Amino acid sequence: MKKMTLPLKKSDQRYTYKDYCSWPEDERWELIDGVAFDMSPAPSSC
Repeated sequence: MKKMTLPLKKSDQRYTYKDYCSWPEDERWELIDGVAFDMSPAPSSC
């Protein structure tokens, strides 16, 4: 059984949607209440 890891935070800084829009499109980030989390792709079953 594979262990799930927690998403990484970008930093302890608070971000806005405007900040989020300026980040590179090839990076997957989710903004939740001003906190940015690095969202890795879902693990494969292979």
